[in-house]
Amino acid sequence: MSATIDTWTGGLGLLAGFCAIAAWLLLAGTPANAPSPSASIRLGTLATGELGITPLGKPVLASTDLRAGRDGAAGSVRVRNHTPVPLAVAVRTSAIRDELDRSAWIQVADGERSVLRTTLGDARSWSPTTLRLAPGEERRLDARIWIPENAPDGWQAARGETTLEFRGKPVKTR
Repeated sequence: MSATIDTWTGGLGLLAGFCAIAAWLLLAGTPANAPSPSASIRLGTLATGELGITPLGKPVLASTDLRAGRDGAAGSVRVRNHTPVPLAVAVRTSAIRDELDRSAWIQVADGERSVLRTTLGDARSWSPTTLRLAPGEERRLDARIWIPENAPDGWQAARGETTLEFRGKPVKTR
């Protein structure tokens, strides 16, 4: 009699285990239905004395859904020359969180002309290309951050917080 009870108990335990696994798969989803990994980014700005920067205190761009091979996140910033002389304006970034330095790219463009286009990690140096602003002139710069299709691993679930910095140097006129 004991062998029969043990057989029934073992069978019921096995059935309960299969039911628990099936319920977990239904609730959690299968790997094919799981969302693809993404990263998050936020790009802010810093003020300078000779340049007016807008927006200040608000992100230029922000995304929690950066994925390799997609368009990425985009935004714009306005830069105004507050001095009485023409300025050559260079751009760079400084990272608060640098998890995306090797994987993500940034582009800052004046219309069709790129002022900065490189990885976030390499964008810490001043851009060799500058934006020329006459006294009182204001320009809109478009910023975009993306992760290329062939980005090195490590971007999944990474967070990046980066700040755009601007430096204006007087342009020598003859």
